[in-house]
Amino acid sequence: MPYNYFRKLYELLQKLSTTLFGKIILLTVIFILIGMFGLYFVEYPKYTLIESLYWTIITITTIGFGDITPDTMAGQFLAIILAFFGVALGTLTFAMIMEFILDTRFFQRRRFLKMVQKMDEVILICGFNERIRISIQELNKDAIKIVLVNNEPVPDDWDTHWGAYIQGNPTDDQTLLKAGVQKATKALISLDDDGDTLLTVLTIQALNNDCYIIAEVKNKANIKHFKRVNCNQIICQEEILGKFMNITLILPQLYPAYNELISMEGNEIYYLKQVSDYLNKTFEETMHLIKEKYDALLIGLVRQDKTILNPTFSEKIQENDMLLVISETYIE
Repeated sequence: MPYNYFRKLYELLQKLSTTLFGKIILLTVIFILIGMFGLYFVEYPKYTLIESLYWTIITITTIGFGDITPDTMAGQFLAIILAFFGVALGTLTFAMIMEFILDTRFFQRRRFLKMVQKMDEVILICGFNERIRISIQELNKDAIKIVLVNNEPVPDDWDTHWGAYIQGNPTDDQTLLKAGVQKATKALISLDDDGDTLLTVLTIQALNNDCYIIAEVKNKANIKHFKRVNCNQIICQEEILGKFMNITLILPQLYPAYNELISMEGNEIYYLKQVSDYLNKTFEETMHLIKEKYDALLIGLVRQDKTILNPTFSEKIQENDMLLVISETYIE
């Protein structure tokens, strides 16, 4: 049992020593202990430990009531040391604590954490770049809030309507837990390094195996690694941009159509989950019904996680199918 206490104390000291604020706090505690035990032993048995602690604190904080004074030369020398170094250290510690409390980022972090706690479901995004910014802004048009995890501080132009911003390493368990990974239904990962992206995929899978993970891969050669860990969806920047540029080059007339479908403006691709009205009807019959009811074009369906585009007219709609349509407005 004592070993566990010492081990926890050692871990706490290690954590404190990793930051400037922690080091100053640690040094202040050491000075207080030196002053308390120093006065107690050099003036023994004149003062108790509590009285020695009281004298040390009022000396460091420059209050100095004068009700406790050292009589020995050693005690007086200790008072000089505390007054010279302890006052400066105490003032610095107090200033840093006040700066920490008054720092707007401190309150901003708390506000983001509360925002995450209030969410029933989380759409998690790891990494922040121009592509992610565009994606977030498009989601915001549909009033969809996200939780973003990124190593860098909160950007000055971050809009709280977009969602919560959690600063930290996306590969770290504690950072992802703060971001509500256990409530995440979907996660989009777009980091600068494919290795970090893969590690983030594995970390999310370990914390929430039900989360649907989409990973952006920079290097096409790394796709096989993401397939091995069963990443749900892999987006290869090189591959998509290459195909898009090729289509634009060969058939430039198609560019406006492609651009409209992916821009979330004008006609977009939506899916219908409620297919009870179309069960056992043919694809051709369903196409006409949807066109009449929604003025939308039926282009395919999703069956058991398999996407079927342009099926035969005789294909019948089954239970649990999702219908893919092109429409100018979202269809409930």
